[in-house]
Amino acid sequence: MKKKAISSGIPKNNLAIIVFIGFAISFLINFSKFLALFNPTLSYWDEYDVGSVPIYLSRLILFTIFCSFILYSNVATFIEDKFTKINRVLLVIVQITYNIIVAIICFYIFIAFTKFVQSSIDKTEYRGLKYAWGFMLILCFFIGTLLKFKIKQKAIELEKEQLLKYNLQSELKALQNQLDPHFLFNSLNSLNYIIKNLPEQATSFVSKLSGIYRYILMSKNREMVLVNEELDFLSDYNDLIKVRYGTNFEVIIDLAPKIKQVAIPILSLQMLIENAIKHNEVSKEFPLLITIYNDSNNIIVKNKIQQKMSPVHSLKEGLLNLSKRYSLLKGKKIEIINSDDYFEVKLPV
Repeated sequence: MKKKAISSGIPKNNLAIIVFIGFAISFLINFSKFLALFNPTLSYWDEYDVGSVPIYLSRLILFTIFCSFILYSNVATFIEDKFTKINRVLLVIVQITYNIIVAIICFYIFIAFTKFVQSSIDKTEYRGLKYAWGFMLILCFFIGTLLKFKIKQKAIELEKEQLLKYNLQSELKALQNQLDPHFLFNSLNSLNYIIKNLPEQATSFVSKLSGIYRYILMSKNREMVLVNEELDFLSDYNDLIKVRYGTNFEVIIDLAPKIKQVAIPILSLQMLIENAIKHNEVSKEFPLLITIYNDSNNIIVKNKIQQKMSPVHSLKEGLLNLSKRYSLLKGKKIEIINSDDYFEVKLPV
């Protein structure tokens, strides 16, 4: 996954925030003027048209536009994009210089507009407007810089989340791809046994095997399946196992109806049954019984430990695969209990 640079564009919701803050600053600066509309004895740097609604509204709008523009200039990264080769200190100096130049130009445009509306501006009002303009510039500069920092932090966090999600999906895909060859290898071993020992059942075995593989292929992109669907698949899978072991192999399922509607990673139960068969003796003297039941929080797969005469070399890939898939898909850990007599795996629901 290629790492994307943080965009210099500003999302629409952030633009709305910028305009709102600009309006709030403008309203704050013009607050005494606002009060003067209701009480003409209050002043706002001067007494000129203190109660004039048009003048108040024009200043409120123009101040809002100025504050929003300065905020936008400090939140956007076009200056950083333009001067990519200079150090951080020089970049701040360039940003401040740009803000001052823009503020001066906007101020004289505002003064020209005000003179046009009011015909003239006395020295007291001019000085008050200049101080207000400078205050708005400084306030917008610091608020804009803080907003940019917050937006960058959010973008970085989002990028990390997307990268983590991509990595998890890649890891999950790799784990799922292990299922096919692992299952096929064991199925072909069973088929080899049947052809040699029970050739009359080979056709039925192949037919059921194709149905099982169809289920795996159709569920490839689903990642999770309902327990009920997994049990339907497990029924066919158990039939295949019984072709080889007959009555020496049995699976008893006792799950509550609500548990059957829970989603679990595909082939979770099949993998645990396969693991039990791999590590335990299955014979007339030692029939293997696997029970699948539930408590309030888990699906439990349990079997009696019947060690084979010849120990099976195992890398424990099946349980490791299941554990990782459970962690990635459900954010929960499976619990493995290996006592002297029983082997038990709890799948959180």
